[in-house]
Amino acid sequence: MVYIGFGECDEDAHNGKYDDYLQHLNEADKMIQQLWYYIQSTPEYKDQSTLIITTDHGRGKKKNKWTEHDVMVKGFGDTWIAIIGPDTMPKGEIQLPQQLYQRQIASTISTLLGENFVANHPVAKAIDFSETH
Repeated sequence: MVYIGFGECDEDAHNGKYDDYLQHLNEADKMIQQLWYYIQSTPEYKDQSTLIITTDHGRGKKKNKWTEHDVMVKGFGDTWIAIIGPDTMPKGEIQLPQQLYQRQIASTISTLLGENFVANHPVAKAIDFSETH
């Protein structure tokens, strides 16, 4: 398991540097693309690795609040998650009414690794990748 954090985007947003924010997002996208290419072109990792890509928080939904993310900013809790790997069905953007939580990521990783992780949070069960979702 590898964890990679991209702090530049967050710092740029806090400083109101929209051009730098977009530039660092673009660089992060390219790095993720290169990482996936490396994984799929390396026999030891090909079709045996999963990428889980998400954010630790959302941003304000109003134009004048995009630099912030605290409980007083509407939209700070809205994030997204992308998962790609051999254990996940390629479904594109899923638009079913559902609620997923960041606290589900640990149990999802454990499930993908074939381990049994039990958390003391009621919504911390692994994300279901079955075809019915």
